[in-house]
Amino acid sequence: MKLRQKIKGCYPQTKIILESADKFWIADLSRYSDNKKKVTVLLTENEVVSDTRGRTFNVNFLCVENPNILPVSIAIFDDHQFKKADNTDDVHCEGCFFPYFTCGNRWIAFLEIKDRKNVTEFRKDAKEQLINTIIHFKKNKILFNEQLFAIISWPKKKMSFNDLIFTDPIEQKQLKKQYGAIFVATNRIQIDDDENLIIL
Repeated sequence: MKLRQKIKGCYPQTKIILESADKFWIADLSRYSDNKKKVTVLLTENEVVSDTRGRTFNVNFLCVENPNILPVSIAIFDDHQFKKADNTDDVHCEGCFFPYFTCGNRWIAFLEIKDRKNVTEFRKDAKEQLINTIIHFKKNKILFNEQLFAIISWPKKKMSFNDLIFTDPIEQKQLKKQYGAIFVATNRIQIDDDENLIIL
């Protein structure tokens, strides 16, 4: 079964977008739209959005370079699909993306975008949201043997911010060992092919 079918089977409200541009941008629009819009995919770098009051904003985003124009599925999660044991909402990341044609043994990148100025205030939340999503995916047997990436994007940070997110030098290794995912903090990645994702 295709990965996107497994995701829709467990989380039917998930929106899945197919993208095959050589470059695209993923942005969280919730703070620009009074939480009425969530994550979206943009095809232009300088896109301007309007909020419900008509104010316009330049959007901050994660840049995804796709020089080989690989078809990619981008899954955007609904806020009320991930549940705890008592059926209350559980925290989760914004979404994930992966090669469109994959049936397993490839890669999947989970994504959390924090469009705030204060990195230290939200870094714990970002990691928890990614971890919870990975745990849910494993529990629901959505994952097979894919290489997992957990990406924290902080678009307001123009310089490298990996050390601000992962303050302990061995934290990323511990997260990889515990959850089987490569945790990184970046605003720019490159899709090499259906087997390789490059952190820039």
